[in-house]
Amino acid sequence: MAIDTEMLDAIQTVIQKALEPVTERLTTLEAGQEELKQDVRVLKAGQEELKAGQAVLEAKLDEQKATNRRTHIEVFRRLDYIQDDIRRLSGQKERAIQ
Repeated sequence: MAIDTEMLDAIQTVIQKALEPVTERLTTLEAGQEELKQDVRVLKAGQEELKAGQAVLEAKLDEQKATNRRTHIEVFRRLDYIQDDIRRLSGQKERAIQ
């Protein structure tokens, strides 16, 4: 039994009609996938900016730690000078009293 062209066209039309929801859903999914890819690109760019900012902050923190160490050393150096002055003045005071 041979299938004529009209019947083939009718079958093709029915199949196409049946596949319309699938095609629409696939189109929607593909569009959503593109949006997600764009979102991922934006997130990656933001992540790179954060990494760069973090590197800057870490460098500034290291710089601040070095400044704190130098300040600490200087404060204790001056404190030693003050203690020496106090000892010297205390010794002069005791000699003056005697």
